Order: sequence, then structure tokens, then C-alpha cells
Amino acid sequence: MNKEMLRKLEYHKIQQKLAELASFEGGRKLAMEMMPSTDCDIVNMRLDETKEAMEALRFNEPFFLSGLKLVDHQLAKARVNGLLHPSELWDIYLLLHSSRLARKYVAEGKYPRLQNLCAGISENRSLERTLYESVSEDGVIRDDASPGLKSIRNGINISRMRIKDYLQSFIRSANNQKLLQDAIVTERDGRYVVPVKQEHRNDIKGIIHAESASGATVFIEPLAVVEHNNKIRSMQMEEKRELERIIRKLSDAVAALTDELATNQNILGIIDLIFARARLAYRTNSYRPEINTRGIVEINRGKHPLLGEEAVPINIEIGKRFDILVITGPNTGGKTVVLKTVGLLTVMAMSGLFIPARENSCISIFDSIYVDIGDEQSIEQSLSTFSSHMNNIINILKRADERSLVL
Repeated sequence: MNKEMLRKLEYHKIQQKLAELASFEGGRKLAMEMMPSTDCDIVNMRLDETKEAMEALRFNEPFFLSGLKLVDHQLAKARVNGLLHPSELWDIYLLLHSSRLARKYVAEGKYPRLQNLCAGISENRSLERTLYESVSEDGVIRDDASPGLKSIRNGINISRMRIKDYLQSFIRSANNQKLLQDAIVTERDGRYVVPVKQEHRNDIKGIIHAESASGATVFIEPLAVVEHNNKIRSMQMEEKRELERIIRKLSDAVAALTDELATNQNILGIIDLIFARARLAYRTNSYRPEINTRGIVEINRGKHPLLGEEAVPINIEIGKRFDILVITGPNTGGKTVVLKTVGLLTVMAMSGLFIPARENSCISIFDSIYVDIGDEQSIEQSLSTFSSHMNNIINILKRADERSLVL
């Protein structure tokens, strides 16, 4: 199908509507890449899929598609043994979780097309569970990711509590309050300190870590908590090493499944597009057309899908008793809308979309569609509007055959 022809029929606006009705970027991307098919079996398969999705939507939304992100970047990193960020590991978990729920969604056997599609999805409950137990939704490695990490973090928390308890007692002491700028405990460079008045900096034994911008306050780490702060710093280095070990292990597990995960993502994108087609059918009050390859087009009370409630329904028949139809009438009489409606409904049906027309409407599959609609004046070639139309028609006559629709 010629892309310029599709542009003239405003097919891209249908693609945009589909993209808006998709649940994640996978479906949106496929919607914008969608093209009509000239294969009757493929067209009927897509229409079957749309029908099944419409039936499924009556009972349950496919919520498993919401929140998904494309993981092409994550998979590319994993393939070269890169370390995935915890938030990227969470995205992989969502893909695995959605993949399993997709198979469960169609497991009842009522949706054979969708079931056949989901048969290509790989489940890995072990990795899915491991990722869920290891990474939080906000992209942080959980304490329970390993016994070692849990022990280290517990030790850090205990040391922090002891420091805070000591410093709280320190700042509540009547003797110390006159030395402090504020009765608070704060942090500097990851170490707990107290704000001391500049003139009393020598009255408190400890390590000075910083001064305020005005110089009126110095932040001192009392000697009594230096050892605990040192212990925290040491455990934080252990924590970093353990986190790297955990992330390496999880990244390697993802690397072993990159092909399966890429396939899952592609299938979920197709499923998302199918459900977008179903939602569009409901939004536009559309029905499944009968498909033929004999050049027969019968549109019963069809409406232009982009005009909404303002669209005037039309009846068109061509291909049975005659194969040329001439529409005449005054300017603004609707001739162009009729031509675009016939063309757009045809390419929609060939894309697996239901069309805004009555149930008994019939659409033929064409190998080619040629369009000469509107003002095609070419300034670059110094052609008048009339001359430009003549050139288009000459080109159409050279290429069109009995398997073509000419508008």
C-alpha cells in the first residue's frame, strides 16, 4: 500500500486513535506501524482477533498490560553482560508478571486466536518471584534480597539508632544547649553531627565536618559517636559490595532469557494493539464487515470514522452490477467525504479493524488503492491543479488493474 495514498485517506489519524487506546508503548508503536494487508487469511485472522478482544472486554479489562515499559534498552545491556539498575530489573519483573497473566487471561479456551498468540509467551515464575522479592516498585533492592544484605542493613540501622539516642541525650543536656546553635541532629557527608556556635567550637571534643555559609555555625561529630559512624561507613561499603553481587546475579539471570523476554514483549505489544482495535470498534459503534476478494464493496449506512456524530451515513454499492460509479453534485455536497469514506473503511477492514457501518456491509481486499482527491497543484513543477490531476490519472491508468480500487 502506497503511504501517500494512505495519507490522503487520513489513515494516520486512525493509527493515532488506536495508539491513544493502547495501554503501553508496545501497542502504541505497533499502532503507528500498522499497515493494511492484501492477504485474505491475514485480514480475517485480524478481524477474528478484534472480535475476540471485544468479547473479552465485555467481562474483564486486560489490566496486565498497564504500566508496562519497553525493555529493549535493558535487554541490550543484559546481552553484553551489563549491570541493570534496580528500576530496570523492576521493568523486567513487570514484563514477566504481565506475560504470565496474559496466558492466564486467555486460558479458558473461549478466545482461540488470542490463546494461540499467547502460546508463544514464555513464563519464568522462578525469576519473576526472585525479582519481586529482590526489587521494590520504586527501584530499590529490598532487604530480603539476601540474608547478607538484611544482616548488614540491620547492623547499620542499629548503629544509627544508638548514635541518634546518644546525640538526642547530648542536645537535651542543659550544659550543652548553650553551646548549640540549634537543638537538632543532622548529617554531613553521611555522618551524624550537631550544630555548634562558632565561639564554642573548642568546647566540644570531636571532628569538625563543615561550617555554615555565614560562619556562625560549625557542625561537629562528638568523639563519643565517631566509632559508631566509622562502623556505619564500613558497613555501607559492605552493603555496596553485596548490592553489586545481587544485581550481578539478577542481571545474569535476565541475560540468560533475553530472547524469550524480547518475544514476550513483542507478543504483548500485539495483544495491546488487538485490544486497542476492539476499543476503537466500541468507540465508533463499528461492526465486522464481510470480506471478499472479488472487488465487491457494499457499505450499508457507513460513516466516516473521523467525523463522529456529525457524519452522515451513506450507502455505497460497487463491484456486482457495475464496477464504475460516478458521483456528481455541487461543491460542499459531500463527494470528497464519500470517496474518503469508501477508501478509509476499505483500508481499515484490511487492517483488521471493524468499520462504522451496519453488520451486513461487505468490503473487498484490493492489491492496490489509487487516490486522486483534493488540490494536488504542484508549484515546483509549475503545474495547474487540472494538469496535476491529469498526471495523477495517467499514472493510475498505467498501473491499475482488476485488483485495484481507484478513487
